[in-house]
Amino acid sequence: MVNEEIDMTDASTSTTEPTVGANRGVKRGLPPRALPEAAEDAATLWEVARLGTAPYMTFATKLGRRSASGGGWDQLMAVLRGFGLVRFEGDQQIGLTPLGQELVNGSAEGVKAGETVSVRRSV
Repeated sequence: MVNEEIDMTDASTSTTEPTVGANRGVKRGLPPRALPEAAEDAATLWEVARLGTAPYMTFATKLGRRSASGGGWDQLMAVLRGFGLVRFEGDQQIGLTPLGQELVNGSAEGVKAGETVSVRRSV
């Protein structure tokens, strides 16, 4: 048996500092929906809420959903909120943020003038 000396002074093997992984507790990966899909959902919200807000169920129905609850709904809301496209007000009311309005209408001036939706939707 050969005795080897090991240098334990290297910072990478030091046991005096706690090791915590980067972004501990944060889920990794891409959002379940891409920005173009989120833009289409924002355009749908524009159809029912314009510059105001609409009930969750009205938006859900327009999207072809049977309810405004459950894991799929929560995931959709998280993606739209993560992209900064929606705002929530009062009891189950949803509307577009200024960023969402600009994305849907193409410009801030278009939003103020109340122009129609310019996002191209795939069929």
